Amino acid sequence: MGVRIRSRVVKGDESGATLVIVALLLVALLGMMVLVLDVGGLLVKRRYMVQAADAAALAAAESCAVGAGTNLGNGQPAGDPKTVALTYSRSQGQNEDTTVVPGVGADSGGIVETSTVGCQTSSKGHVTVSYTTQQSLFFAGIFGYGPSSSVGARATATWGPLASGNAVPIVLQSGQLQGECDIPDPSRIDKPCAFWYDFNDFGNATWGFMNLDKWNVSPGENCSNAGSNDRSDWIAAGYPDPLQLNGTPPGAAPTYVCNDTGHSTRDWMDLHDEEGSVKLFPVNDCAGQLPVCPATPDKYDIIGFAQLLVEHVYKGNDPLAIGSFGATGKCTLSLPSLNNGSTTLTSILSTTPKTTGCPTTAPPVSGITNVTVSYPKPKTAVTCGTTAPCVYNPGTGVLTWSGGTKANADITFNWAFSNTTGACGTRPSVPNAICLVTVYQGLVFNSGIIGGADFGSRTVRLCDLPPEVAVYTCPN
Repeated sequence: MGVRIRSRVVKGDESGATLVIVALLLVALLGMMVLVLDVGGLLVKRRYMVQAADAAALAAAESCAVGAGTNLGNGQPAGDPKTVALTYSRSQGQNEDTTVVPGVGADSGGIVETSTVGCQTSSKGHVTVSYTTQQSLFFAGIFGYGPSSSVGARATATWGPLASGNAVPIVLQSGQLQGECDIPDPSRIDKPCAFWYDFNDFGNATWGFMNLDKWNVSPGENCSNAGSNDRSDWIAAGYPDPLQLNGTPPGAAPTYVCNDTGHSTRDWMDLHDEEGSVKLFPVNDCAGQLPVCPATPDKYDIIGFAQLLVEHVYKGNDPLAIGSFGATGKCTLSLPSLNNGSTTLTSILSTTPKTTGCPTTAPPVSGITNVTVSYPKPKTAVTCGTTAPCVYNPGTGVLTWSGGTKANADITFNWAFSNTTGACGTRPSVPNAICLVTVYQGLVFNSGIIGGADFGSRTVRLCDLPPEVAVYTCPN
């Protein structure tokens, strides 16, 4: 007879299920803690590192764009991307060492991959800052991970000549001396640069204005003039849409812009109202314009841009703009009585009533030469030099007489004024001309595109390299 075994499992009995549920919940809870604390910490850390890398790359590119031998506005040395990148990455909350040199290296901050192309050797290039650090993990070890994980960030910034922007409708000439200086270059950062505009500077009856509505037109385009209100708006705020050089890359093909001969004095007054503002000026290639110089242009050939601070806008008859030409003459001062003692010749010019051939204002002491004293009884002429009775000091302009009182004496000397230089040199007075005094500004941050001729106004912005993107967006 067999043994019958009865099951003690009762239908509907759920004993022991709680343990399974708790175990599953613990796994899920630990997973959530890993996501929140460890993964979240990694993401936050990487976000800060991306910000630091971006700032470091932009700062390093700025340093390369300015070039060695100058200082940046914050006191950092230009042309030293390593130092600048490290400073900026740390200012974003990172303490890792960052080395910006060609190749791959290692330091106390972790493995660092960095490179520069064109720094201090070219007007355009790029710099990459890429580094890693360790982030502590708290719960990931439960799942077999280590106590920390590496976090990396990489950023590339590029610099180069500015090939676009919201320009004003006033052109500069490349390679043509328009004032006391030519088109600015990087060595003129923060230095004055004046330009002279008169009737014939850009051909007959034009002052270098252009119709920005006729930007990048064909050689056969029928040109027309812009409206006065449009010109005023463009001078005040720049053209509303960024103007770009033609071609791929920008500047590789001619960019023709129509000449504008319909301007008025009001336009220069509009620019005068902008003193203290930074403006972007298009630069014309005189040899490429249609027709070529010295003919009056129908279309300018724009090859680049220069960013300038408008410091002064002078009329062409202002002595501050044109200076003055020198003059010479022979002056005779007639004195009722010449007594022993010393006198300064320049001081008695305006107080001696009887004069012949004398200037209306006192010449510089260095312009007074050949001083003599003469008197009639007996008729005598004494050359003044280093011995008595007439001693003249050419360094101070002081005449010392020790020959006794002489009635009706004359003091005679040659005088000369040298040329004085105005902001635009020494020029004849031209009331309708304009002397534009500017200060070269240089860098443009995070705006515009790169290309065209380099007139010192360069843009600095972030760009992408493979493998981040398939298309290379940083200039060689």
